[in-house]
Amino acid sequence: MELIRMRPEALRGAVKRRAPVLIPFGATEYHAEHLPLGTDTLIAEGLCRRVAKRAGAVLAPLIPYAPTMHWAGGSRDGDVDFPPDALSPYLEAMFQSLINMGFRRIYVVCGHQGRDGMPATLARAALHRVQ
Repeated sequence: MELIRMRPEALRGAVKRRAPVLIPFGATEYHAEHLPLGTDTLIAEGLCRRVAKRAGAVLAPLIPYAPTMHWAGGSRDGDVDFPPDALSPYLEAMFQSLINMGFRRIYVVCGHQGRDGMPATLARAALHRVQ
């Protein structure tokens, strides 16, 4: 079930049964001439959709933009890039909102590789919310 399509009664039911929330997260960036710019997001979203359906999880909206560090391309190639610190407040607020709704099992499925940029920003935001 998709979070954005749920009515309040369905939300309360999902929280009561301790349903996990899956958040597909990727970057919009260059992946070579033969792949779409949304490769990371398409992989994360496809995986989350399948898992949510099988596990009865709640599918949160896709987050399609993240720091890319211009690893393989640049703006002219389709990268949407910004500093990691610009993303942290958004992620922290998103995690807090899900916690305030009553969710306790929140999983981010990251379709972007690497330890810098997006994954590091996710980890910092999640740890900040837990403390």
